Amino acid sequence: MTIKIKNENKNENGVLTAFDLSLDNGDVEKYNEIIRKWKFKDAESLFRFAISILNSTKDNFIATKNEYDKVVQRVPNPNLIRKKKEVPLL
Repeated sequence: MTIKIKNENKNENGVLTAFDLSLDNGDVEKYNEIIRKWKFKDAESLFRFAISILNSTKDNFIATKNEYDKVVQRVPNPNLIRKKKEVPLL
């Protein structure tokens, strides 16, 4: 599974202002599954929704129900989180 950022554009302060996102292999399969399941009209709609959900969380987790109707807190894998000493990518 691969997700890559390409063609980054940054302003004079080094803040990211635009980029292209490339998905392949298993990530494309997951993307297609989400498009079908949620009936999004296009990629832009899916990403707008995902970004708005992540941006609206207060405590950096999302609560979902599993197949047994039990509420589960979903958090990113620790490998995806920036270490305190690492410089944030803007």
